[in-house]
Amino acid sequence: MINVGIVGSTGYGGCELVRFLLTHPNVNIEWVSSRTYSDQEYSDVYKSYFTLLDQKCVDEDIENEMANEFEDEKSTEDFDKKVNDVTPKPININNI
Repeated sequence: MINVGIVGSTGYGGCELVRFLLTHPNVNIEWVSSRTYSDQEYSDVYKSYFTLLDQKCVDEDIENEMANEFEDEKSTEDFDKKVNDVTPKPININNI
């Protein structure tokens, strides 16, 4: 099982991704985010999802959310490592 979070879940592409991933047998939607609908139930934004996805949208400030997870840590090294782990890395297509 793969746990995923969807940034921009209330936009057109995000909503389609939610719909697609809800039918995938090996995916669990851990969280959905939206700047516009932060702290609102996803099913309040899209009424057709009322039995499919029962989660509140979180704010899209991902770095701040991750910082809150580590606020009781004394050093920021773990936080910096986590942020670097999720930061997209450029791919050199010449080496493929």
